[in-house]
Amino acid sequence: MKLLVTIIFSSFLFCSCAPLRFVGVKKEKINDLSIEWTYGRRVNEVFKPKIDSIMVAAIDRFNRNDHSFAIHKVKEGEKAGLTINIWRGRFVSDAGIIAGYVITGVGLALAPAAISSATNGQGFILFYDFPSDRLRYTATLDKSFVTYQYSPIRRNLEEGASFTNKTARIRRICRDFYSDIYSILYNLDPKPKDIKK
Repeated sequence: MKLLVTIIFSSFLFCSCAPLRFVGVKKEKINDLSIEWTYGRRVNEVFKPKIDSIMVAAIDRFNRNDHSFAIHKVKEGEKAGLTINIWRGRFVSDAGIIAGYVITGVGLALAPAAISSATNGQGFILFYDFPSDRLRYTATLDKSFVTYQYSPIRRNLEEGASFTNKTARIRRICRDFYSDIYSILYNLDPKPKDIKK
């Protein structure tokens, strides 16, 4: 048992999130980077106008600072240098939140009975449901801008939906998305001091 706890603890200690950067970027090849963002079929409509404004704000912030190249939204007929594909955007409805409360309530109410039956040598199962809003995207840099084969950046942003109102939930997940997107842009050209917000 101690070995199992040690293994689980070690996996949390030594595992970390992937950095929001592309490895081997050839900055000298980038003069003016075009960026596009696309939406998959499974993106809730509530996210689209927010994401559009986040992308414009991140591009503006990047361009206000002293970088060696500028970034712009892709023009019609132009090939994108950086593509952000938002392929999943789940926003939990009020009914989904209520269902989560009910499932969790039943699971917690049955917990004492399950634990008492476990003392007779039987196993037990506890269940719960904490619904969450999710935003999943993939960032891909054009292969001509990197020195060797690389993997695209894949991210899953998730925020609990149970105990806050809709506005706060949208604000939190959009704040995280903005932070991610700006980090990706900044890490393409990280040398200058980023002091203007």
